[in-house]
Amino acid sequence: MASQRLIGRGPRKDIRITFLPEDSKKLASYAASYAHRLPFWVLGGAALGIFLGLFFGDDAAVLRPIGSTYVGLMEIVVFPYIICSLLVGLGRLAPDTALRLLRSSWVIYLVVWGTTFLVIFLLSLAIPPVPPPSFIDAKVPAKSLGLLELLIPTNPFLDLASNKLPAIVIFSIIFGIAAETERQGDVFSRSSR
Repeated sequence: MASQRLIGRGPRKDIRITFLPEDSKKLASYAASYAHRLPFWVLGGAALGIFLGLFFGDDAAVLRPIGSTYVGLMEIVVFPYIICSLLVGLGRLAPDTALRLLRSSWVIYLVVWGTTFLVIFLLSLAIPPVPPPSFIDAKVPAKSLGLLELLIPTNPFLDLASNKLPAIVIFSIIFGIAAETERQGDVFSRSSR
């Protein structure tokens, strides 16, 4: 027996879609099996990419557009998610809750950050230095991206376009803390009126 579900309202009538019970069961089972297999597909693709890069080297460069497309599509999803989750999560924290969280977990954060920087430093010692270039043009000075330029969000939209994730995260944290301190009413609902 078929069932109809309302999926929207049009200007003149309701929009309904007809579902057959056996079709919806098949679709639900397929979606569930696909959702369980997706992490294995992602890990398998990463392992295959590493294998091809290690053993075939430059011959695997023809696959670079596929990898660039995949990474670009991931950035499309990840950057807005990071921004929204930080803004909404920090914006909804009450000041006393935020202070309690900071007091109870600052040691853990400090240890994790310290360990991360130590591992990065040790790994950087394992990489041999890059030899200097054979030709240096004095007309064009090389501009390196400094730590402050990477961390301080002077223009969040340019940082989004340049894929400066640390600046995006710091901007979101600062904005979320500012929204959390302006907590007299809900900032997000007040600004939408």
